[in-house]
Amino acid sequence: MLPYATGEILSLVGYSIVPALLPQLIEAWSLTNTQAGWLAGSVSAGYMLAVIALVSLTDRRPARHIYLAPSALSALTSLGVALCDSLLPALAD
Repeated sequence: MLPYATGEILSLVGYSIVPALLPQLIEAWSLTNTQAGWLAGSVSAGYMLAVIALVSLTDRRPARHIYLAPSALSALTSLGVALCDSLLPALAD
């Protein structure tokens, strides 16, 4: 049960960290509103692109494996955004 709860926490971190920290990122990186929108929108765009492939994989593989791997990847990208010091590297994450 613990690995699945961990996966849930990791996936929620990846989904919510950029919107939660957006005011601080705007100030720290001197972002315009357009740049902030790109940063916040990149999270949703990545989600939309990944869902297309991952949902079809659940017909062939156990859904828990499909769920845990992207959750771990999401946590790593959140760490990458946290270590960035400007917009362009953060968009690449």
